[in-house]
Amino acid sequence: MPPVRDVLAATEVAWETSPALVSVTWGPQHLLTYQNAASARVFGQRRYGVPLNVAWRELGTGSLPMLDRVLETGEVLELDRREVEVRDVAGDELVLHYVVAPLGDGPPHRGIVMTAVNVTGEVRAEQSVARARLVAEITEGMSTGVDPDAALQTLADRLVPDVADLAVVYITAAAPPEGGRPPASTAVAFALQPGLAATAGPPPPPSPREGPTPWDAALAAGQTVLIDVAALPQDTTDRPGAAWLAAVAGHTIAVVPLVVAGELAGALLLLAAGDRKGYQQTDVAFLEDVTARAGAAIAHLRSYQQQRQIALNLQRALLPSIPPALPGFDVAARYVAGSGDVEVGGDWWDVHHLGDGRIGIGVGDVSGRGVPAAVLMGQARSGMRAAAHADLGPGRILTVLDAQVEEIVQVGADAHEAMPPKFATAAYAIFEPAGGGVLRIANAGHPPLLVRYPTGEVAQVAAPPGAPLGVGVGGYAEITVPFPPGTLLVAYTDGLVESRSIPLAAGIATIAADLAAFDPTGSLDELADTMLTRADVTDDTALVILRFHGS
Repeated sequence: MPPVRDVLAATEVAWETSPALVSVTWGPQHLLTYQNAASARVFGQRRYGVPLNVAWRELGTGSLPMLDRVLETGEVLELDRREVEVRDVAGDELVLHYVVAPLGDGPPHRGIVMTAVNVTGEVRAEQSVARARLVAEITEGMSTGVDPDAALQTLADRLVPDVADLAVVYITAAAPPEGGRPPASTAVAFALQPGLAATAGPPPPPSPREGPTPWDAALAAGQTVLIDVAALPQDTTDRPGAAWLAAVAGHTIAVVPLVVAGELAGALLLLAAGDRKGYQQTDVAFLEDVTARAGAAIAHLRSYQQQRQIALNLQRALLPSIPPALPGFDVAARYVAGSGDVEVGGDWWDVHHLGDGRIGIGVGDVSGRGVPAAVLMGQARSGMRAAAHADLGPGRILTVLDAQVEEIVQVGADAHEAMPPKFATAAYAIFEPAGGGVLRIANAGHPPLLVRYPTGEVAQVAAPPGAPLGVGVGGYAEITVPFPPGTLLVAYTDGLVESRSIPLAAGIATIAADLAAFDPTGSLDELADTMLTRADVTDDTALVILRFHGS
């Protein structure tokens, strides 16, 4: 076997000009014998004639089993995209694709050639793209949540197992008076990697502390804290927690402040366990980006919930809490807001005595959502009632209301409003006792009323449908139908009969069947509750049921 220098001389020109990182060791002690120019630029020039783990002290003082194996067997080992313990001259971590091959005759061989390609930039770019995609998915998932707690659970679920083995979101209670105990934190979202759950079960709840944690000050200052589990004090009072961490081989914890609307609202805790790489300072920007998006989503959801509650409170304040007592009539009425993940709309109902035995019945539905729709609803309902007391017929009442809504919409138009009210639909009927009882009806783009006669027949009372209120067309026609004792009237908004999966005609047919099957002497409240089970839970619903018994 020629001396090592002769062996290297034959390849020196090729290796010195190669962009790959090349190192050569010699003998069973793996003495560093050669390092090409590319390797020296990345790692710095290392000392020759000493074992590899002396030249690179980052490798530790133990044996080098991989190199022993190559010398003894002649096997060529290729390792793809491995993050190595050795850092570059700037102190940055490296990801290498490298090959360990024997040099010279054998086995056993005399030397080893290690050839590596630095793929750190490529891998980091792929990680950045993957992280950006993950942040986008988290943001979208949280934005579609129905409430802040559900959004935070989405966050925890999405981080495990891609980013962490355990993710817990803590929300901190309001700060106590000066000098009081630190505010308590409550875990509102939790996700655990299934493998850890199978190994050790869920983590035990943290033991109460007498004072603040060592990292409370950093979190209050908006700083992420990285915790080496091995460096935690051994005399901790949270022994169950320490035992659980040991059982799952937890080694690194990241605690990231969660800021909502400019105020510290809690923290996101992440655990890296087992083979997962520990969190490092280079991960902080990504983790803080995630929690910043989470904080923005929570602030949006809180604002939405507040606005929805304001609109709901306004809606309920503008509607009667119970229907009035009317001589000769039984009345049941309902207003039901849509589910919590949609804004309140502008549905209304009204029943009022007009004197001389005459009764006014109205229902309406303002387009749009939120506070503007609730405000327009209140104005439209008040206008309807005022016009009715002016002794106008149903058609004239809707004509007056059309002009009023048109003016309100133009004055209140807001280009920044997501769903501004632009019009309203309505139906209005007046019961008149003359001739044994008749009903005069007009309609402004609204679903038809339902009437059940004493014979059991159910009819859709479809007045000629005029334009919606606010369009400025006016001219609503009236129809008159008999309404003798024993007759029932059902007036409603479209949330009761229409949804994305149920067409309007099918929905009307369903409640008409409910009305046909109803015992005419039964409870109107029970009939109302039955009909409301048909309603679209994503939309508001107003419902009035009127029974004329004539006594």
